[in-house]
Amino acid sequence: NRWIDKVSSQCGIFFAGWPPLSLKGGQCNVILADESEDAIDIPTCHVVGSDDPYIDGAMSLHSMCDQDSAVLFDHGSGHFIPREPQTLSELTEAITAMTEQVEASFSSQSDTESISEIRKSIDGFSMLSDDCSSASSVDSGDYGDEKC
Repeated sequence: NRWIDKVSSQCGIFFAGWPPLSLKGGQCNVILADESEDAIDIPTCHVVGSDDPYIDGAMSLHSMCDQDSAVLFDHGSGHFIPREPQTLSELTEAITAMTEQVEASFSSQSDTESISEIRKSIDGFSMLSDDCSSASSVDSGDYGDEKC
């Protein structure tokens, strides 16, 4: 647990995430929420697809997080990062709401500036969605002249 004191993440965004693992006794085991007192206590956004064959793992990670600050965003598709402009616009709104929650919890100017930088990155991500409107999925492999 020595590394926990060194982590200074203010929020987390997980795309098709997976729950934490334990290496006790030389075995690799999934840690489930009902088996651990530890929770991820920073605001998080979990981007999942309801048709993802690995949805159970993503939901297990979501359950490891503080439910008061964990946002669940279901893009309704499979195991890929969404690229449709409307979905990206909605995802941008969800992530922006999460960063506003983080921003409201900080009082120092340096922390607020750090969150502002995250928000600028999200705005750039949102602008890219217009360039990706013809792509059907990350797995398609046919990107043509797309920037994505």
